[in-house]
Amino acid sequence: MSDDGLRFLFTPGHSPDSVCAVLDDEVIFTGDTVLPDITSHPSSVSFFRANRLVLPEEYRTENQVYGLLNYIKSLSSLASISPNPMPAFPAHRLFYNGQFNLISDVAQRAREIIQFHVDRCRAILEIIGDDSLSLEEIVVRHFPPALLQGMGKTMALNEILAHIELLENCGDVQLLGQKANTARQTGSANYLSIIKAYLG
Repeated sequence: MSDDGLRFLFTPGHSPDSVCAVLDDEVIFTGDTVLPDITSHPSSVSFFRANRLVLPEEYRTENQVYGLLNYIKSLSSLASISPNPMPAFPAHRLFYNGQFNLISDVAQRAREIIQFHVDRCRAILEIIGDDSLSLEEIVVRHFPPALLQGMGKTMALNEILAHIELLENCGDVQLLGQKANTARQTGSANYLSIIKAYLG
């Protein structure tokens, strides 16, 4: 801890350079890493291939900063923060819908967000079923139409892509086609044990 009572936690995943700041072991400022009533968009693993040469040298050979799994690892570190419980001030929606949305226990909220991503992976596999579906078809079946207006569709595509990348890495989906934008299930659900290992 520094003389001014601050300590910083490196929490990549939403972005490769996300940090959280703990003040006097009493409160944590989470930026976009932990939000009160929505979840941050995870970055895409594909960004690593595109941007790795601009990363610090120790992060260039292996992806430790992009993608949903790295975001889950960061959430896991917050889920075991000490002292506990620790309140958090997020970057967005601290005051929203006419009320304050304080996070009284960052560890509990981090676990809720991890569970949200477990549930979304399950939902994506259920949507795919026995079919081979494009990422766009998965988006349309997963999100309500109101969320797919304007930039919403692009954001939804990025969200689904992050989950598909994780499912592919776990061996639960296979990407097909020249652009690798069609997903098919492999029949496994390895993501459950891989993600739930970070739930503690």
